[in-house]
Amino acid sequence: MAAWGAPGAPAEPTAPGTSGTVKAAVGLTMLAIALALAEAVLAVYMRQQIKSTEHMSAGDAQSMSLVFGGLIGANLITSAGLAGGAILTLRRSVAGKVLTWVFGALSLFLRFGCGGFAGIFIYLYTQTDEENDSPFSVGMWSVLFSIEVIALVAILLAMVLLMLKSASFKNPRPPGGPGAAPGPAGYGSPYGSPAGPSDGLPDLPPSPGWPT
Repeated sequence: MAAWGAPGAPAEPTAPGTSGTVKAAVGLTMLAIALALAEAVLAVYMRQQIKSTEHMSAGDAQSMSLVFGGLIGANLITSAGLAGGAILTLRRSVAGKVLTWVFGALSLFLRFGCGGFAGIFIYLYTQTDEENDSPFSVGMWSVLFSIEVIALVAILLAMVLLMLKSASFKNPRPPGGPGAAPGPAGYGSPYGSPAGPSDGLPDLPPSPGWPT
C-alpha cells in the first residue's frame, strides 16, 4: 500500500502494434509482388517464343524481344522495392510507406502500359478482321491482361490504405494533451496538495508556512 501522500509511478503509454489496416496493405502489396514475378516469368517464356518464331520479321521480333526484356527488368526492380517497403512497413517504419508509394507509383505506370499493350492485341484479334500473326494465342494475351488488372487494383488499394489514419505509426500521447505527462496517483486535492488514498476522511488544507 502506498504511503500517505506518496505519488505513484506514472503509467507509460505503450506503442500500438501493427494495425489491421497496415496488415491488409502489406498483404495486397505481397499479392502485387507475386503477380509481378508471375508476369516476369511469363515474359521470359514469351521472349523465347519470339526468338524461335517464323511468323514475324527479324525487325519486329527484335523489337518485341526488347519490349519483353524491359518488362522483365522493370518487374524485378519494382518487386524488390515493394518487398523492401512491405518489410519496413511491418516494422512500423515510415520509410516502408515511402518505398511502397514510390515503387507502387512505378508499378501503376507499368501495369497501365502493359495492360494497354495486351488489351490492344486482344481487341485486334477478337473485334477486328486482323489476322493473328504473333506467336501467341488470344488466351495468352488475356492471361497477361488479367495479371495487369489484378496487380493494378491490388497495389492501388495498398497505397490508399497506407494513407488512412488507422495506418499511422505515431505513438499514443499521454492523457492531458500534447506535452502533458500523466499526473501521479494520489494527487487531486482541492487545495493543491498531495492527498493520500481515499479513506473517507475529508481533505485537509496545507499546513501554514513562511510566505515565499
